Amino acid sequence: MDRTARRFPPPLLLVAALVAGMLSASPSAAAGNDLALGDTATASTVTVAAGDGFGCGMTAYADVECWGQGPVAGPAFLGGLHSITAGTGHLCGLEMRGPDEPSGGVSCVGDNTSGQAPHWRPGPYSTITAASNHTCALTTTGRADCWGSNDYGQASDRRGPFSAIDTSQYYTCAVTVAGAAACWGSYGIDDSELDRPGPYTDIAVGSGFACAVDTDDAIDCWTLGSYGRDMTEVDGEGGPYTAVTASENHVCALASDGYADCWGSQSGAGPYLTIDASPSQTCGLIHDGSAVECWPAWESDPTVYTRRDFALPMTVSSWLPTPNADGWHREPVSITYSCSGGVTYFGTTTTCPDRTDVTGDGIHSIAGIAVDDTGELQVTNTVNIDTTAPTVLPLFDSQPTQGGWFNRQVLVTFDCSDATSGVATCSSPVTVDTDGITTVNGTATDMADNATSTPVTVKLDMQAPTSTYAGEGLGLGISITPGSALTGTADDTTSGIGAVTVRLTDADGATTSLDAELDCSTGELMIHRGPSAEDDANAGLGGEGASCTWRVDNAPSGSWTLSTSASDMAGNVEEPVDHGTVIIV
Repeated sequence: MDRTARRFPPPLLLVAALVAGMLSASPSAAAGNDLALGDTATASTVTVAAGDGFGCGMTAYADVECWGQGPVAGPAFLGGLHSITAGTGHLCGLEMRGPDEPSGGVSCVGDNTSGQAPHWRPGPYSTITAASNHTCALTTTGRADCWGSNDYGQASDRRGPFSAIDTSQYYTCAVTVAGAAACWGSYGIDDSELDRPGPYTDIAVGSGFACAVDTDDAIDCWTLGSYGRDMTEVDGEGGPYTAVTASENHVCALASDGYADCWGSQSGAGPYLTIDASPSQTCGLIHDGSAVECWPAWESDPTVYTRRDFALPMTVSSWLPTPNADGWHREPVSITYSCSGGVTYFGTTTTCPDRTDVTGDGIHSIAGIAVDDTGELQVTNTVNIDTTAPTVLPLFDSQPTQGGWFNRQVLVTFDCSDATSGVATCSSPVTVDTDGITTVNGTATDMADNATSTPVTVKLDMQAPTSTYAGEGLGLGISITPGSALTGTADDTTSGIGAVTVRLTDADGATTSLDAELDCSTGELMIHRGPSAEDDANAGLGGEGASCTWRVDNAPSGSWTLSTSASDMAGNVEEPVDHGTVIIV
């Protein structure tokens, strides 16, 4: 009995071996560059079919190669296959309708005496299995469709729906979508006598017996008919198992570690990716996909293995500069490729992808495609590039005056942003509570390690200025001539004087307010601040720490209580200072 070989993911040791081999030949070792291995793809043999005296293997390209006393030798079924199965003298392949869509028609070669190997059958089918002189397949709706010799009712169609199927010379069994086993064949036997409740995940049929993998990953076997072989010795042995295959007088199960356990025959050395049984042998695809091993189907035979090595599969590897810990680059990236192996039936050479230069900020998906005579093999790398530093925007918890001064402590926070890789770090808030000019730095880094620093100047003056009166006329009986100037000084040690207001209050409490004219000195710069619009426009130029003289001309006549109040550039205002009585007569 021959059946469709199942496809299993490679063990971790295969992945580790591939990566280790690629690293040993990496361009970084030769060139001395800081390069990292990117995406790698390897086309290897992925499934095997054992016939009676011949074997076939199918690569990831869907290329089939057969050997021995079989229906074909060398390359066959080039392209478009998902899986293969072998009978006594024929080979059938399940076609693919499209990428990752393993459901199509069936193509066959070899002995078609009983109609078991048609050149093409439309389907669409999802699973296929073959025995001595007939073939069965599951349609995409789960119906069992069989063709070829039906001497024992083994090639009869069944509605299902089924999820798995296997067939032998006398019987066919399938697993329903509910997990039960349904069997038919060997005329004169009620099908209900052959069924089992399960639940099962995979099934195999021998000469008068069936074995299935249950949902506990154990093997359950039972006899079909009165003359079937008793294989109940297998029940509960070993495991856990992922798949089972059988033929006339033996059964083999594939354990989760890749090793094959067989009853009624020798066991393979392993580990294997998949196994398949026929009346004369069982074949296993070894773990790295480079060869098939076959061993005899009878326990009495010595443990002799035949090995079929495949051409070195094509491997394409990509190399690119090592990104940072977050997977980002700060500059353009060049991707280089290395290729090995490949199949060249037609005398051509394997084509390896050219170097690809990746520029521009953003996330780039870059595909490199290697080509040999069997098809294409693609590697894809995601390249993250961010060459632009983040931005830092300072924010204040209050508004400064026109001159840019604050008159109470300032909390500076920072709004950091990055449009490409995102912000990794941003400065914490800073409180400025010391009078004077303070510079704080707002810093940020992004996920690509670009950094920026933004200096922020904070001008703070929380102290009010002071003012004095230095003119004549203070005290009763002392007078000054009308038109004489009232003069004094005003001081501010930080932001500088902004204005001085002189107040004259008479005996009735009526007050006249006069804006003083200022002369301020800041080093060598003399800045005039006054009540005119032009002077006000220049007020922001003031001298920090300025000492000013103030002057009021043409004060009105009378006896006045004189007070002054100075304000600085930060908006601090001095409480009015009473300087006494002045008489202007």
